[in-house]
Amino acid sequence: QDRLLDSTSVKIFCHAPLVNAALSIYLNRAEDLGIRISHKINLPRDLRVDESDFAILISNLLENAIHASLNQPIDRREIKITIEHIETQYVLEVTNLFDFEVQFDSNGYPITDEDGHGIGMASLKNFVTKYNAQLDFSHESNNVRIMIYWEDF
Repeated sequence: QDRLLDSTSVKIFCHAPLVNAALSIYLNRAEDLGIRISHKINLPRDLRVDESDFAILISNLLENAIHASLNQPIDRREIKITIEHIETQYVLEVTNLFDFEVQFDSNGYPITDEDGHGIGMASLKNFVTKYNAQLDFSHESNNVRIMIYWEDF
């Protein structure tokens, strides 16, 4: 990521520098690859989750969405990311088009047998456990959607 960050103009999405860097790297990369991007980022000034944990989670989810999008025809490459907070509640949602079957493990996490992929699910599982988050994966109407909800007390 350091190499990518050197060649990326960091945009300001929120007050958290690591989250800005993660979003900038992956959203710029997606756009460079011809993937349409839409985003809505609404985070408080004081992020109460560990910023590193959150940036790693965002990086892994966007990396997975980019990888999946590259298997789509160019006109069907699209990623949407929404990060919202209202008082003590947070929602992170990443959606991408994917016209192929998605395999899920017994806990509802997507799995792959492709070499070098699927490693990011460990960071997702760690985040869900550490922050007592609720997780929902779905694949409906050729849209893969992950939604993570947690409360910050």
